[in-house]
Amino acid sequence: MEKEDAIVLMRQLSDRLDHAWSLEDLVSPFAEFMAHMQSKVSEEEFAFLGTVGAMLYQRGSSQYDASVEAERLLRKLQSGS
Repeated sequence: MEKEDAIVLMRQLSDRLDHAWSLEDLVSPFAEFMAHMQSKVSEEEFAFLGTVGAMLYQRGSSQYDASVEAERLLRKLQSGS
């Protein structure tokens, strides 16, 4: 899949989602994905995923209910669950 195709897919999927989300609804699935992928990707790729997750969290905290603490997300990633 090319980058442009992925962007189109994400845009199409986002049109179907309810926009009244909390920050936890935004970042929790991504944190679960990261925990799942940690053993399957290189350290560099995992760091990239972490950076993307941090950008989602930072952006979300300015637009959504910032009820999820970064420490809680990190603990979830470290525990692998």
